Amino acid sequence: MGNKVPYEGARELRWVRVSSSLLTYVDTEVELADGLWNDWLAAVADERVKGVLICAAGPIQPSHQQWRRATRTMRDRDIPASVVTESRHNLALAKAASWLGTDMLSFQWSEVKMACQRICDDEKLIPALRMKLVSIRDAHGPVSVTGDRKAPEFERSRYNSMFSPTSHIEVSPEDVIETNSEIQATLAALQARSAKRADQAG
Repeated sequence: MGNKVPYEGARELRWVRVSSSLLTYVDTEVELADGLWNDWLAAVADERVKGVLICAAGPIQPSHQQWRRATRTMRDRDIPASVVTESRHNLALAKAASWLGTDMLSFQWSEVKMACQRICDDEKLIPALRMKLVSIRDAHGPVSVTGDRKAPEFERSRYNSMFSPTSHIEVSPEDVIETNSEIQATLAALQARSAKRADQAG
């Protein structure tokens, strides 16, 4: 059965713009082609976009270069980004982006409303954003969003205070190196798993 939910991009990386908010869903453990990633970055760079929502049910697999370009684009445009995830790996990606100056904050799937409110000032649009997000998430069948980690409330407060737009963030080289190492180790494991599945399928 073909996809009946309209969106831009492809199954592994799909997005839709609602007013000034760009809603994005990324499939889990799938390599993302540079051409597709470039198309999404063009959507992020669109001057009509004032906030970005990036969602995933599990760990995503952009290359180091792809993620760096994405965070640079959002940082240069000075727009807020909300990441909706339960995955430790995705939280590490968002944390590293925040440390490097991107206005990015992570939320659990149970906090989708707050994630939408952070990127959209018009409260009347929030229900439409939530409905559209669920529709593109489940465009190819219902998606389970049970993850490997739930951020405790004290950490939510810490993120809100540390990564607010008015905060002056002091980042130590050791922190950046530690987080980057964690991300690279996870990406390597995901790529090895994908290669193993490809060999078995062959």
